[in-house]
Amino acid sequence: EGPDKNVMVTLVPQNQPFTLVALPDTQYYTHEVFGGTRDIFTAQTQWIVNHKDDSNIVFVLHEGDLTDDNNAPEWTNAMTSIGLLDGVVPYALAVGNHDGLNQRQSLTAPFNQYFPLSKFQYLPTFGGVFESNRMDNCYHLFSAGGVDWLLFSLEFGPRNVVLAWANQIATNYPNRRVIMLTHTHVYYDNTLHGSSTNQAWLPTSYGRENNGTDVWEKFIRHNANMAFTFNGHVLGTGTGRLVGVGDYGN
Repeated sequence: EGPDKNVMVTLVPQNQPFTLVALPDTQYYTHEVFGGTRDIFTAQTQWIVNHKDDSNIVFVLHEGDLTDDNNAPEWTNAMTSIGLLDGVVPYALAVGNHDGLNQRQSLTAPFNQYFPLSKFQYLPTFGGVFESNRMDNCYHLFSAGGVDWLLFSLEFGPRNVVLAWANQIATNYPNRRVIMLTHTHVYYDNTLHGSSTNQAWLPTSYGRENNGTDVWEKFIRHNANMAFTFNGHVLGTGTGRLVGVGDYGN
């Protein structure tokens, strides 16, 4: 009861276009070598903040090698640049070989110090982790474009136990489309990394368990709801290829 009021209601389609921002290896920015500077990295994340609304940016995917030498000054630079996204746009971070995974043993304590589980675990988009208090392998849940998404961030050359865990999580969410973010998966010639002996920088050459071909066989091909994969690591101009198990590309 009361006087009449004019109310303006704007309806936004649930399936409106959205943007995922992929950030390839930032190691030279955080190390500040070969012309790279931390200011370049910060300019990238500031651009994301500035264009969050007009580009409907729903998630930022860092493809690994946040640092070059896995040391405190570089992690501080990474944290400063990425920190601009906190509370603005959710993000996932893949751990690269330069971030402590350049051998069989995982030396990712610095990564987990600067980007601890406590920073993510209470966010509405956060799903969980593979190992207690370690962000090396985790998953996120979000909705965009009228689709519910399940986003995995997997370590460089993920171990078999990690892939088994990812398979189980994907099975738990059969109605969500799956995105895999990891440091390497597809080579620059758009073939799976590990499909040729002529390919460089294979995870197994660093002592890791699985190459891209192995991840395909042990994880991706078993999940019909796979949609996209994102990776960095390799040089060249490759732009992606069809995943093959669903209706989407990577």
